[in-house]
Amino acid sequence: MKRMFAALLSTALFVSLAAAQGHAAMGSHAMGTHTMKGYLVDQMCGKNMPKAGAEKAMQKAKRHTRECALEDDCAASGYGLVSGGKFYPFNDAGSKMAADYLKNTKKKSDIEVNVVGTMDGMTINVQAIHDVKTVEMKEAKKKG
Repeated sequence: MKRMFAALLSTALFVSLAAAQGHAAMGSHAMGTHTMKGYLVDQMCGKNMPKAGAEKAMQKAKRHTRECALEDDCAASGYGLVSGGKFYPFNDAGSKMAADYLKNTKKKSDIEVNVVGTMDGMTINVQAIHDVKTVEMKEAKKKG
């Protein structure tokens, strides 16, 4: 009886730890398509932002400008998302979507977006990029 209880407890602990590790990387969805909220930045600037710590990374990402992200060298580096103080680069298709988004947005900085996609390590395989404010407005209209 003790052995069976110990085996069940060990199995439950293992499953709980595995689930927690999967959820830590991408919020509430360990696998499949999910949405991440953060700031759209070029990889040249974004990959260095987390070195200052999570809070400062988010402040820097919020202040990062559209103009910088569209400069030739920055644009050539590709794009990504600063979320939770970490930088998540986009795949090539996602970088192309981000470039189109940046060319069409009127925002000069504080480019907060929701990115829909799947994870491949730390890289986001982007399926869609949406302005956070637009998404929040649509959700508010649905509620009331």
